[in-house]
Amino acid sequence: MAAFMNYLLDTSILIPLIRDKDGAYDHLSHIKGRRTTSSICVAELYHGVFRSEQRDKNKVKLEDFLEELDDIIPFSQKEAVIFGKLKAVMKRELIPDMDLQIAATCIVNDLILVTADTRHFPKVPGLKLY
Repeated sequence: MAAFMNYLLDTSILIPLIRDKDGAYDHLSHIKGRRTTSSICVAELYHGVFRSEQRDKNKVKLEDFLEELDDIIPFSQKEAVIFGKLKAVMKRELIPDMDLQIAATCIVNDLILVTADTRHFPKVPGLKLY
């Protein structure tokens, strides 16, 4: 019997899901386990909403989608400690702070990151990727 896994969906995955583009739901249909995201990803999504021309419509669409997730993992002191450690260790890598915060959230909470970002996240030590 396969182990029950917990996944954190990155912004790069959430945007196509919310927009229902390119069969995004089909790509995730084989993921069995809890589907979560980070409060950092939610912040990135709201940034997109408030930059859009259809703010009210997109805000409702986002909030309806977030209700479907199993959880939104907050960025707390535990995650902040791991973020600081990663940033210090990876000082030569040009990885955006928000991506390192998302990675820290996954590491602290033993989550597998589902992302389309193949540039930054694979460089993070200790991060499990789907």
